[in-house]
Amino acid sequence: MPNRRTRLKSLMSLARESSSDKRGELLREIVDLFVEYPTSYSIAETEHMGGIMAQIASKMEMRVRERLANRMSELPEAPKNLIVQFANDDIGVAKPILEKSDVLDNVELLNIVKSRSQEYLLAISTRKTVSEEVADGLVERGNDEVLLALVKNNGAELSRPSQQKIVARARNNEALRVPLADRTDLDGDTVEAIFDMVSDALKDRVMANSADMRGAETFTENRMTMAGLDETFLMRLLEKEQVDEFIVGFAKISEISTRAAQRIIFETDGEALAVACKAGNFSKETFNNVLVMSRREARKRHGAEGDESKIELLDFYDQIPLMSAKRAIRFWNARERAKQYSDNQIK
Repeated sequence: MPNRRTRLKSLMSLARESSSDKRGELLREIVDLFVEYPTSYSIAETEHMGGIMAQIASKMEMRVRERLANRMSELPEAPKNLIVQFANDDIGVAKPILEKSDVLDNVELLNIVKSRSQEYLLAISTRKTVSEEVADGLVERGNDEVLLALVKNNGAELSRPSQQKIVARARNNEALRVPLADRTDLDGDTVEAIFDMVSDALKDRVMANSADMRGAETFTENRMTMAGLDETFLMRLLEKEQVDEFIVGFAKISEISTRAAQRIIFETDGEALAVACKAGNFSKETFNNVLVMSRREARKRHGAEGDESKIELLDFYDQIPLMSAKRAIRFWNARERAKQYSDNQIK
């Protein structure tokens, strides 16, 4: 290891010089010395060296500050006072710090989110990890470009209120919908909110990525493995208002996709539900219970129920032959596969 004492004496000599070139040489020497042995300094020494670097850097031209910011951006031992100064510098200097530096904590990041321009917010939204607290601030102040980068960032933690705000923005910004559909951490309310606004091609991705629905899939698969899946078990799920688990189980018994089951259960027309229940060979009593739940969920989502009365639908259920219902299911499945193939060809 070179003699640092000798190098420090040389730095003290350079510090007495006033020319810009000498200051630049001093800055390079201090940076090289620090980067070479970043873990060998105490906290006080690190901050002291950071103060010297920050003071000199503030008087240097932007290209010098940019180079120094790039060198310090991925150094976990970098002096905090220098990093905070660079994070609030011109965006060319601040960008690598805001994107990469782990030295910045939530307090510093939130201060920048609240006070700086959208370019700074965009840089923060691409960090390897973004806490809920910082993400909330970005959603509150960020423009559509910031939100898009944040939603695409799997390392960003989105709170439930932030998810709802992004969904509201997505109603007028189609570009936000695809990355939303691809996220795997959305809660049930957010999934429901975006389900109706995305194309049919994206609905399966929304369903597959839903944290709630993935849990329901696992729950149902485990039940099938351990004790089988039947009509009685589905009714217990309804009684407990485990709607997601019911949807997955209903789909498996009726031999339709989970997305088709959700659409059938949540839509206001009860005829498709009657056909699917008949294909699953459910009793009339079970169909009645499922219909009650379906009407309740339809009111929540659409504010309305189907036009047909429950009595008419129960009569219709009695008249559906089992084999006709199964043929209808095969036709629905074939049509859904054809549409998925068509959508994939377009993409």
